[in-house]
Amino acid sequence: MPRFVCPPQDFEHQLFSRCLHPHARPVARLVSRLNPKFFHEDMGCIHDLATAGSHGEVLMELNRFYGRNVRDGNWFRKTFSLRLSGKRILRLSRKLFTEH
Repeated sequence: MPRFVCPPQDFEHQLFSRCLHPHARPVARLVSRLNPKFFHEDMGCIHDLATAGSHGEVLMELNRFYGRNVRDGNWFRKTFSLRLSGKRILRLSRKLFTEH
């Protein structure tokens, strides 16, 4: 995925912040501290998205992410949608790939 205006070392953190469900933002830091592996799937998706070269590749990664979320048995994560928003990722992808 083309980098938006931020240093490369901040890309994953910036994407996580921008694409997390809005209601999850205030509690994400606390949840991460209490359970460092809670956002493991999200960070794995972001890591994979960092190498996407087209909007189609972003769609493939989102499909994988969706499949992992369906299989995830974490009630807290599912019930409160404490995860990345696929719609936010798609919106950002469309914006970035149409600019380039």
